[in-house]
Amino acid sequence: MFNKLAKLIVGCFVLSVFLFSCKPTTDETTVTKTYGKIQVFHAAIEAPAINFLLDEVKINTDSLSYSKGTPYYLAVLTTNKKNSFKVFIAKSGQMIAKDSLEMKTTDVGYSVFVYQDKDASKTLRTIYTPDNLLAPAAGKAKVRFVHLLSDASVNIDVEAVAPGGSATEASQFTNLSFPKISDYIEMAKGTYDLKIKISGQKNVILNVTGVTIEEGKIYSLVARGYSQLSNKAGVTLITNK
Repeated sequence: MFNKLAKLIVGCFVLSVFLFSCKPTTDETTVTKTYGKIQVFHAAIEAPAINFLLDEVKINTDSLSYSKGTPYYLAVLTTNKKNSFKVFIAKSGQMIAKDSLEMKTTDVGYSVFVYQDKDASKTLRTIYTPDNLLAPAAGKAKVRFVHLLSDASVNIDVEAVAPGGSATEASQFTNLSFPKISDYIEMAKGTYDLKIKISGQKNVILNVTGVTIEEGKIYSLVARGYSQLSNKAGVTLITNK
Protein backbone atom coordinates (compact mmCIF):
# COMPACT_ATOMS: atom_id res chain seq x y z
CA MET A 1 0.00 0.00 0.00
CA PHE A 2 2.80 2.41 0.93
CA ASN A 3 4.68 1.66 -2.30
CA LYS A 4 1.59 2.37 -4.40
CA LEU A 5 1.01 5.72 -2.63
CA ALA A 6 4.65 6.69 -3.09
CA LYS A 7 4.53 5.82 -6.78
CA LEU A 8 1.34 7.87 -7.16
CA ILE A 9 2.92 10.93 -5.50
CA VAL A 10 6.07 10.67 -7.59
CA GLY A 11 3.99 10.30 -10.75
CA CYS A 12 1.96 13.39 -9.98
CA PHE A 13 5.15 15.37 -9.29
CA VAL A 14 6.72 14.34 -12.60
CA LEU A 15 3.53 15.20 -14.47
CA SER A 16 3.32 18.63 -12.88
CA VAL A 17 6.95 19.37 -13.75
CA PHE A 18 6.30 18.28 -17.33
CA LEU A 19 3.20 20.43 -17.69
CA PHE A 20 4.97 23.47 -16.22
CA SER A 21 7.93 23.06 -18.56
CA CYS A 22 5.57 22.91 -21.54
CA LYS A 23 3.86 26.23 -20.76
CA PRO A 24 4.50 28.83 -23.46
CA THR A 25 6.88 31.58 -22.36
CA THR A 26 5.90 35.23 -22.70
CA ASP A 27 8.16 38.27 -22.99
CA GLU A 28 7.01 40.59 -20.25
CA THR A 29 9.58 43.29 -21.01
CA THR A 30 7.89 46.69 -20.81
CA VAL A 31 9.02 49.34 -23.27
CA THR A 32 9.07 52.76 -21.61
CA LYS A 33 8.18 55.53 -24.02
CA THR A 34 9.76 58.95 -23.75
CA TYR A 35 8.16 62.11 -25.05
CA GLY A 36 9.24 65.49 -26.35
CA LYS A 37 7.13 68.64 -26.70
CA ILE A 38 6.64 70.64 -29.88
CA GLN A 39 4.41 73.54 -30.92
CA VAL A 40 3.96 75.52 -34.14
CA PHE A 41 3.04 79.16 -34.86
CA HIS A 42 1.76 80.60 -38.17
CA ALA A 43 3.49 83.95 -38.77
CA ALA A 44 3.17 84.26 -42.57
CA ILE A 45 0.70 87.12 -43.09
CA GLU A 46 -0.30 86.36 -46.68
CA ALA A 47 -0.35 82.58 -46.41
CA PRO A 48 -3.59 80.59 -46.10
CA ALA A 49 -4.34 78.25 -43.22
CA ILE A 50 -1.87 75.39 -42.75
CA ASN A 51 -1.57 71.90 -41.31
CA PHE A 52 1.54 70.71 -39.50
CA LEU A 53 2.55 67.05 -39.57
CA LEU A 54 5.16 65.54 -37.25
CA ASP A 55 6.30 62.07 -38.33
CA GLU A 56 3.23 62.00 -40.62
CA VAL A 57 0.82 62.79 -37.74
CA LYS A 58 -1.11 66.08 -37.85
CA ILE A 59 -0.65 67.89 -34.54
CA ASN A 60 -3.12 70.76 -35.02
CA THR A 61 -6.79 69.96 -34.38
CA ASP A 62 -8.12 72.70 -36.68
CA SER A 63 -6.28 74.23 -39.62
CA LEU A 64 -3.93 76.91 -38.37
CA SER A 65 -4.54 80.44 -39.66
CA TYR A 66 -2.22 83.45 -39.56
CA SER A 67 -1.20 84.65 -36.07
CA LYS A 68 -2.41 81.42 -34.46
CA GLY A 69 -0.42 78.67 -32.77
CA THR A 70 -0.84 75.26 -31.21
CA PRO A 71 -0.28 74.15 -27.62
CA TYR A 72 2.56 71.73 -27.03
CA TYR A 73 2.11 68.35 -28.66
CA LEU A 74 3.68 65.30 -26.99
CA ALA A 75 5.78 63.37 -29.49
CA VAL A 76 7.19 59.87 -28.91
CA LEU A 77 10.97 59.95 -29.14
CA THR A 78 13.32 57.32 -30.48
CA THR A 79 16.96 57.36 -29.36
CA ASN A 80 19.29 58.94 -31.92
CA LYS A 81 16.44 59.45 -34.38
CA LYS A 82 15.30 62.78 -35.74
CA ASN A 83 11.63 63.69 -35.93
CA SER A 84 10.59 64.89 -39.38
CA PHE A 85 7.98 67.56 -39.95
CA LYS A 86 6.04 68.88 -42.93
CA VAL A 87 3.86 71.93 -43.48
CA PHE A 88 0.91 71.80 -45.88
CA ILE A 89 -1.63 74.31 -47.17
CA ALA A 90 -4.79 73.09 -45.45
CA LYS A 91 -7.18 73.62 -48.35
CA SER A 92 -5.10 72.37 -51.28
CA GLY A 93 -2.87 69.86 -49.52
CA GLN A 94 0.22 71.38 -51.15
CA MET A 95 3.40 70.81 -49.12
CA ILE A 96 5.23 74.10 -48.57
CA ALA A 97 8.05 73.14 -46.23
CA LYS A 98 9.72 70.17 -44.59
CA ASP A 99 12.60 69.63 -42.18
CA SER A 100 13.63 67.52 -39.19
CA LEU A 101 14.94 68.05 -35.69
CA GLU A 102 16.29 65.87 -32.90
CA MET A 103 14.13 66.48 -29.87
CA LYS A 104 15.11 66.06 -26.22
CA THR A 105 13.07 65.54 -23.08
CA THR A 106 14.69 67.34 -20.14
CA ASP A 107 13.26 70.82 -19.49
CA VAL A 108 13.12 71.48 -23.22
CA GLY A 109 10.30 72.07 -25.68
CA TYR A 110 10.53 72.98 -29.35
CA SER A 111 8.87 75.78 -31.30
CA VAL A 112 8.47 75.91 -35.08
CA PHE A 113 7.54 79.20 -36.77
CA VAL A 114 6.16 79.37 -40.31
CA TYR A 115 7.00 82.69 -41.98
CA GLN A 116 7.24 84.27 -45.43
CA ASP A 117 10.55 85.29 -46.88
CA LYS A 118 11.42 88.69 -48.33
CA ASP A 119 11.77 87.36 -51.88
CA ALA A 120 9.37 88.45 -54.60
CA SER A 121 7.36 85.23 -54.43
CA LYS A 122 7.03 85.48 -50.62
CA THR A 123 8.25 81.92 -50.19
CA LEU A 124 7.03 80.16 -47.06
CA ARG A 125 9.75 78.85 -44.80
CA THR A 126 10.19 77.48 -41.29
CA ILE A 127 12.51 78.32 -38.44
CA TYR A 128 12.68 76.29 -35.24
CA THR A 129 14.34 76.54 -31.86
CA PRO A 130 14.53 74.69 -28.54
CA ASP A 131 12.56 76.23 -25.68
CA ASN A 132 14.44 76.38 -22.38
CA LEU A 133 11.72 75.61 -19.83
CA LEU A 134 13.79 75.94 -16.66
CA ALA A 135 12.11 78.37 -14.26
CA PRO A 136 13.32 81.99 -13.99
CA ALA A 137 14.44 83.65 -10.77
CA ALA A 138 11.88 84.73 -8.18
CA GLY A 139 9.87 87.77 -9.27
CA LYS A 140 11.00 87.38 -12.88
CA ALA A 141 9.80 85.94 -16.17
CA LYS A 142 11.92 84.58 -19.03
CA VAL A 143 11.27 86.30 -22.36
CA ARG A 144 12.69 86.01 -25.87
CA PHE A 145 11.90 87.89 -29.09
CA VAL A 146 11.20 86.39 -32.53
CA HIS A 147 11.73 88.80 -35.46
CA LEU A 148 9.48 87.77 -38.35
CA LEU A 149 8.54 91.22 -39.72
CA SER A 150 9.09 90.33 -43.35
CA ASP A 151 9.36 93.91 -44.67
CA ALA A 152 11.93 95.18 -42.18
CA SER A 153 14.92 96.21 -44.28
CA VAL A 154 17.20 96.82 -41.30
CA ASN A 155 18.05 95.07 -38.06
CA ILE A 156 15.89 95.96 -35.08
CA ASP A 157 16.14 96.59 -31.36
CA VAL A 158 13.27 95.98 -28.96
CA GLU A 159 12.80 98.06 -25.82
CA ALA A 160 10.25 97.34 -23.09
CA VAL A 161 9.23 100.54 -21.29
CA ALA A 162 6.67 101.47 -18.65
CA PRO A 163 3.15 102.05 -20.07
CA GLY A 164 3.04 105.40 -21.85
CA GLY A 165 6.82 105.72 -21.78
CA SER A 166 8.99 106.89 -24.65
CA ALA A 167 11.75 105.07 -26.47
CA THR A 168 15.30 105.59 -25.26
CA GLU A 169 18.66 104.40 -26.51
CA ALA A 170 18.47 101.32 -24.26
CA SER A 171 16.99 98.00 -25.41
CA GLN A 172 16.47 94.55 -23.95
CA PHE A 173 16.89 92.87 -27.37
CA THR A 174 19.42 94.30 -29.80
CA ASN A 175 20.52 94.00 -33.42
CA LEU A 176 18.03 91.31 -34.44
CA SER A 177 18.10 90.42 -38.11
CA PHE A 178 15.30 88.72 -40.07
CA PRO A 179 14.43 85.94 -39.36
CA LYS A 180 16.00 85.81 -35.91
CA ILE A 181 15.14 84.32 -32.51
CA SER A 182 16.86 85.95 -29.55
CA ASP A 183 18.14 84.25 -26.43
CA TYR A 184 15.95 84.33 -23.34
CA ILE A 185 16.41 87.18 -20.90
CA GLU A 186 14.88 87.59 -17.45
CA MET A 187 12.52 90.53 -16.92
CA ALA A 188 10.65 91.74 -13.87
CA LYS A 189 6.96 90.90 -13.86
CA GLY A 190 4.71 93.76 -14.95
CA THR A 191 3.01 95.48 -17.89
CA TYR A 192 5.12 97.03 -20.65
CA ASP A 193 4.91 98.90 -23.92
CA LEU A 194 7.19 97.50 -26.60
CA LYS A 195 9.15 99.87 -28.82
CA ILE A 196 10.47 98.11 -31.92
CA LYS A 197 13.18 100.36 -33.31
CA ILE A 198 15.76 100.58 -36.06
CA SER A 199 18.85 99.06 -34.50
CA GLY A 200 21.00 101.61 -32.69
CA GLN A 201 18.40 104.37 -33.00
CA LYS A 202 15.33 105.74 -31.22
CA ASN A 203 13.21 105.58 -34.39
CA VAL A 204 10.20 103.38 -33.58
CA ILE A 205 8.83 101.32 -36.48
CA LEU A 206 6.23 99.47 -34.40
CA ASN A 207 4.71 100.30 -31.03
CA VAL A 208 2.88 97.62 -29.03
CA THR A 209 1.11 98.62 -25.82
CA GLY A 210 -0.01 96.78 -22.72
CA VAL A 211 2.04 93.57 -22.78
CA THR A 212 1.75 91.88 -19.39
CA ILE A 213 4.21 89.26 -18.18
CA GLU A 214 3.77 87.25 -15.01
CA GLU A 215 6.22 85.94 -12.45
CA GLY A 216 7.55 82.45 -13.13
CA LYS A 217 6.34 82.33 -16.72
CA ILE A 218 8.34 81.71 -19.90
CA TYR A 219 7.35 83.65 -23.02
CA SER A 220 8.07 84.16 -26.70
CA LEU A 221 7.23 87.55 -28.23
CA VAL A 222 6.63 87.04 -31.96
CA ALA A 223 6.64 90.09 -34.25
CA ARG A 224 4.88 89.30 -37.53
CA GLY A 225 3.34 91.05 -40.54
CA TYR A 226 4.49 94.32 -42.11
CA SER A 227 6.13 96.87 -39.86
CA GLN A 228 5.42 99.72 -42.30
CA LEU A 229 1.67 99.04 -42.22
CA SER A 230 0.45 99.42 -38.66
CA ASN A 231 -2.82 97.63 -39.42
CA LYS A 232 -0.89 94.62 -40.73
CA ALA A 233 1.69 94.25 -37.99
CA GLY A 234 1.52 92.85 -34.52
CA VAL A 235 3.27 91.05 -31.72
CA THR A 236 1.90 87.83 -30.25
CA LEU A 237 2.81 86.82 -26.72
CA ILE A 238 3.17 83.03 -26.55
CA THR A 239 3.31 81.40 -23.14
CA ASN A 240 5.76 78.52 -23.36
CA LYS A 241 5.34 77.62 -19.70
